[in-house]
Amino acid sequence: MGQTSILCFAMIVRHIVLLPTLILFLVAATSIGCQERAVTMPVQETRSIRPTSPIVAMVGGKSIRMEEFWPSLVELGGVTTMQDIKLRIALEAMLDERDIQITSNDIIGERALLATTLPNVEQREFDDMLESRGFGEHRRYQLLWRNAALRILVADDVMVTQEAVWRMYAIIHGPSYAAKVIVVTTLDEASAIKSKLALGASFSQLAETTSIDPSAVRGGVVDSISLADPAWPSPIRNALPALGIGELSDPILIGNRWILITVTSGPLKSEIPFEEVENEMRNLATLAQERFLMEKLAVSLRNQSAPVLFDPDLQRVLGSNTTNSY
Repeated sequence: MGQTSILCFAMIVRHIVLLPTLILFLVAATSIGCQERAVTMPVQETRSIRPTSPIVAMVGGKSIRMEEFWPSLVELGGVTTMQDIKLRIALEAMLDERDIQITSNDIIGERALLATTLPNVEQREFDDMLESRGFGEHRRYQLLWRNAALRILVADDVMVTQEAVWRMYAIIHGPSYAAKVIVVTTLDEASAIKSKLALGASFSQLAETTSIDPSAVRGGVVDSISLADPAWPSPIRNALPALGIGELSDPILIGNRWILITVTSGPLKSEIPFEEVENEMRNLATLAQERFLMEKLAVSLRNQSAPVLFDPDLQRVLGSNTTNSY
């Protein structure tokens, strides 16, 4: 994963099984004189008791029970939560095998690394941003714990060469272009948009209304594209030097998407010599390799085994990728 915020809350499903009690009444036969008369005792009616789940909230005087809440929660985050739990269990097993403990210092270190993604944001504001994305106190701790565990487990495999350090320098300080993109699903869409742009339509407005890329809300503006950054597909990086400022590329096929790109400025290049930032570039290269290895290990551990599901809502949402048990 790139610094993939890998995203965790654990839920407990309780099953309450009521075993019906069967009461048998015997029919007594009593002889009076020379006649036999069967006396049938009345059978007492048993009332079935329907189990109810715990009350989790009250709204306008009406109670809300877990049975109302649970199906929606499973649909909302069941897949992600199950993946996180599977990974945690697998990591705990690996740590136990190697007799490794995740300490509070490890968690603090991961928190500091996570905060570097937005260095100018205060901790409280940063935590609020995470919480708004579903990472409250519990999931935030689980995320930091998983990252710490993965980082420790891949540590022996991290080997940063001088070539990797130079590559990081090229990505950060080498030539880069400020650009905008429009991403659509078909060549016909891309061609129609290019025709509109040729007639003077606004790139930003068309990006906002037609692009399926997250940059659409910014009018197609993306972070500066480095010619050395493998995060950008090579057809895009190769197209940039041939474009003048304001020029529009031909539609570029990347996977199953068509991309139009325009350069707004560039090429920009840092004048900082390699020697001044070598240690910083080495640290960044190390983090990048760690992240790659951590993601690789996480994917492998998540795919090791499928959970056995007992809850019908979990079976409904997750059943296609798991083993069901009743």
